[in-house]
Amino acid sequence: MSAATPLIRRLNDGADAFSKNQRVLARYVLANYQSVAFATVAQLASQSGVSEATVVRFAKALDFTGYPGLQKEIRRLVRAELRGVETENYHFIDAPKPELYDLTKDPGETRNLFADKKAVAEVMRARLAKLIQLYSAGPELAEKTGLDPALMERLKSLGYAGFSGGGTPTITDRALPDPKDRIQVYELISDAIAESQHGDYVDSTEKFNQALKSDPDSVPVHYLLGLNYYRMHDFPKSVEHLQRVMQLSPDYALASFQLGLAYARAGDFDHAIAILKRTLELDPSNFSAAYNLGAAYVQKQMMSEAAGAFRSSVTIAPEYAPGHRALGEILLYQGQVDDALSELRRAVELAPQDPGNHAALAKALSARGLTAEAEQEMRKAQPGRPQ
Repeated sequence: MSAATPLIRRLNDGADAFSKNQRVLARYVLANYQSVAFATVAQLASQSGVSEATVVRFAKALDFTGYPGLQKEIRRLVRAELRGVETENYHFIDAPKPELYDLTKDPGETRNLFADKKAVAEVMRARLAKLIQLYSAGPELAEKTGLDPALMERLKSLGYAGFSGGGTPTITDRALPDPKDRIQVYELISDAIAESQHGDYVDSTEKFNQALKSDPDSVPVHYLLGLNYYRMHDFPKSVEHLQRVMQLSPDYALASFQLGLAYARAGDFDHAIAILKRTLELDPSNFSAAYNLGAAYVQKQMMSEAAGAFRSSVTIAPEYAPGHRALGEILLYQGQVDDALSELRRAVELAPQDPGNHAALAKALSARGLTAEAEQEMRKAQPGRPQ
């Protein structure tokens, strides 16, 4: 069955050629293609009860090169569900940018006649309004469909017919963004995320910046841009976008953490300390925030505060070897040799493969006068030496 065959037909007619799990997946996609349009491979696999490998093989069985091609076709189906009505001669789509096509002369719907035939469009719009009033699902729709409320709101924001989630049926609000534009932005963001995951941060960043032109206050886009700029070592730009995230969403703990790291890499340790402390208020379980807070304090020569932060990191995560080593080194600097030895021995126990742990322990052992043991640890710290 070729890729030119409509997807719905391929899903319905291809059952005999599908494996058992692929048939399960086909039924799920047919019943839930609105949500599949926004699902990752992992999400679709989890929701349908099959493996991620089955999802990929399923897409190829439908003559797509992979899951992105299948999802693109599903999104095309979703776009077709904009509020519209079709007669023998015309297809009218009501949206913030309305469309009218003459099916007799333009069956491929390539030329929008709305501006030229507004009288016809108004007749079609009136017919659509009556159909919506007659067949609207009304306030019970969300309960009947079982869709996630967040997804309902996403579909509503895109202007899809039948997903009003309640309220009085109406023709599309002209103040809403055009659904086609929103889906184009969504696809732009999806492509940018995929490029970022493959390390193509330059092209990914370009697409995220394009998406911001349509949605300048998008928290996810600003956040992902902040991460991209961080990975490209453009720390001032990273700070700029992550600051914007915190303005738009002040309690976003992960964004706060990333902002603290960006400030530190930019050399602004005062702001890094303030932001990382805020991160720990938002998420007391973030041991890495405590560790990086300690590192920022060290840069400011605030050793007592650094020791407190490093101690917090290993209190939160007792098996975090870098925290034990950093705390041991600070304690040794402060002259607390026995306490330093305890922490550094723990670091070596947790990560014996790290030469730095052995070197730090050797230094503490030497300070304690345990020369033979110190020499043994120094040998273990030598590169390439078996542990």
